[in-house]
Amino acid sequence: MAGKRRQYGTGTVHFDKARNRWVGAVEAGWTAAGRRRRITVTSTKSEAEAKRKLRDKQLLIARDGVPAQGANFRITLRAWVDQWWARREKMKLSPDTILADRSQLDKWLLPTIGHRRLAELTPADVRKVHDARVC
Repeated sequence: MAGKRRQYGTGTVHFDKARNRWVGAVEAGWTAAGRRRRITVTSTKSEAEAKRKLRDKQLLIARDGVPAQGANFRITLRAWVDQWWARREKMKLSPDTILADRSQLDKWLLPTIGHRRLAELTPADVRKVHDARVC
């Protein structure tokens, strides 16, 4: 008999016979490679325990955002911009576009938040860049 359907966006909970435990999973956006990212929790005790852990994980994601994963998020914004700029220079862009883009990066973005790690960027960092441009 099928159980009650969960609401959209609240994840899924099922029993994994091979691992002999309850598994809960929730969608957490997309990876850098373009694949879906799922965060999972497990419980050997009960379905209710797995649902509680899943709910706690969802609240944590809602409060703090999706946790970073992989080495890509350990790099600073400056290092990422350098990698991005190397690819950008290969595009067929007008010299004025290249000059304008590089000027914005060097004058506002990198001096203000270039030292921050990608995983630690917040909306407050965006406000810092905006405030630096306005003042």
